[in-house]
Amino acid sequence: MFRITAFIVLLSPVGSSVLIPETDRALPRIEASQVTALASGLLRGRTDSSRAWAQANAGTYSAQANEKVVLEAGSGELDVEGRNLCQNNKLLPELYLLGGPKCATTSLAMDLAQHGHVRAAPRLWSKKEWHFWEKFSKQSKAEEVKQAFFNSLGPCPGARLVLGDFSINSLAAVQAPPEMDISACSCKGSPKKPAGDAPRLMKHVYGKDSSRITMVAMLREPLARMQSSWYHAQAEKFDEYWGFRDCCTNSFSDAISTIIAGASFNETGSSRFKGHLGGEGSVWASMYGRHLRAYMKEFNVSQFVVVPYKLYSHGGESKTAICNRLGERLHMHLNCSDEAYKVNVHSHPPLNKDLAPELIKGFRKLMFRENEKLVDVLARGHSQGMELAGYDGPKGNRTQIKRWLQANW
Repeated sequence: MFRITAFIVLLSPVGSSVLIPETDRALPRIEASQVTALASGLLRGRTDSSRAWAQANAGTYSAQANEKVVLEAGSGELDVEGRNLCQNNKLLPELYLLGGPKCATTSLAMDLAQHGHVRAAPRLWSKKEWHFWEKFSKQSKAEEVKQAFFNSLGPCPGARLVLGDFSINSLAAVQAPPEMDISACSCKGSPKKPAGDAPRLMKHVYGKDSSRITMVAMLREPLARMQSSWYHAQAEKFDEYWGFRDCCTNSFSDAISTIIAGASFNETGSSRFKGHLGGEGSVWASMYGRHLRAYMKEFNVSQFVVVPYKLYSHGGESKTAICNRLGERLHMHLNCSDEAYKVNVHSHPPLNKDLAPELIKGFRKLMFRENEKLVDVLARGHSQGMELAGYDGPKGNRTQIKRWLQANW
């Protein structure tokens, strides 16, 4: 045994380092080869100048006699039980935070990093969102995707460490029906975006280790999510970013009017979306039932945890319970705060002040069938082992699961 002095490393907005003494503690002996591997893997790619994200991803300096100062991975404990998800000496993401945009994915990602030592993929000191899987489509060759995936990853460390992929578009990166155009619409014009194929490609890339992934799906009521997304796009001036497009409309009301005007209705009152569903308020990103069904075809339903937006974003005991449960799944202690922790918040009016009643009614009529599909997927999934955060009703009970969803998303 030897003693070390640990420091927290914070990056200032201009990228300078500040060392803050943390504690003296004893750790098991780390061999020189492990120190070298950690140094080469952990010091690479630190380019993010965001103070908040640097704090959330803060590592610990470990000083060892006659060795370099290196960043200690994860919780500071060696991976003596071999829990790290590694292949070919590369550390793979073990947690996938499947979101829609504006479903509190950033808040949870930062909470996990700051309090739980879960780091953003593909390697330490990466930015929050990798945006890897959404780049590929049904036409993508699985082996080429696998090579690109492993080329992006860092080495497997000797310390216990979990990588999380927090990319907001991964959930919706699935195959869409041929009649749906899920491309964004840009004032400059944009090519049609091919449907994604993330579940199939992910299953191929991970191989036998695909069963070790934890999938967290964060769901928010579609119209509220789209409103938040529209104002975020406007504030950040996203021109062509799929999932955040407003199609050059001047207001959220105009965007919803465009969506409803472009839909088709038949005599029975059923409806069908048309148009640029990746834009116009990003309808496609709210069709959660379709997305989850695609993932459940490739992965065991017991790998999924579904988290309604309000249960996490409002803080309190429900948020703590979600964090603790994720810690159990990942076999590591996650000491998340119970405070309501919100980022990327942009001011906008209440929904009933932003949209006329007929627009709200018209859009929810359009979404009715999609939301019913989602409830079907959740009920079937729960009966087979899917975890629904905060739900304590009978297993697979569709009526109660629908009530749980509507009360909490």
